[in-house]
Amino acid sequence: PPSSPGPPLLLSRPFPRAPDSASHKPVVCAASREDVRRLYYTTATASAMDGRQPPGGPAQAENYGDVHAIGQRDSKYMRYQVKRAPLTKRTACAYTKDYVELPLGGAKLDRQLAQSFKSGGQASRLAGPAAARLAAESKYTEDFRPPSPAGARAARP
Repeated sequence: PPSSPGPPLLLSRPFPRAPDSASHKPVVCAASREDVRRLYYTTATASAMDGRQPPGGPAQAENYGDVHAIGQRDSKYMRYQVKRAPLTKRTACAYTKDYVELPLGGAKLDRQLAQSFKSGGQASRLAGPAAARLAAESKYTEDFRPPSPAGARAARP
């Protein structure tokens, strides 16, 4: 029903304080009482939700696991997606990149050295005269020799 225009309303609302003005001033409003009531006491949901069903039937509850985990497990929207990555080759390793195969130019020289060592043309320096051979004793064994039986008996009180 159309609102009937009534007498103008006197609304009192606070204004920012100025040094020469009062804290409240009456404001004359040209709207009717019904318009003011509708303005202050109605919500947007009342006009948006008019009670009609959404197209396609009544709304159904959804499982958030099915919605947010699409592809991570079997759901009614999508099956589980198997993750497949290509296999890596030897060239992906840092070792293979850093240490490249070198030419075998030194192999011939190595064979000749091995042949000369086998023939005995060069004697080992470790096999010297008997007086110069290394002893199998350490400095510790030389300094801390165990006492003889007579020395051990003499050490008793």
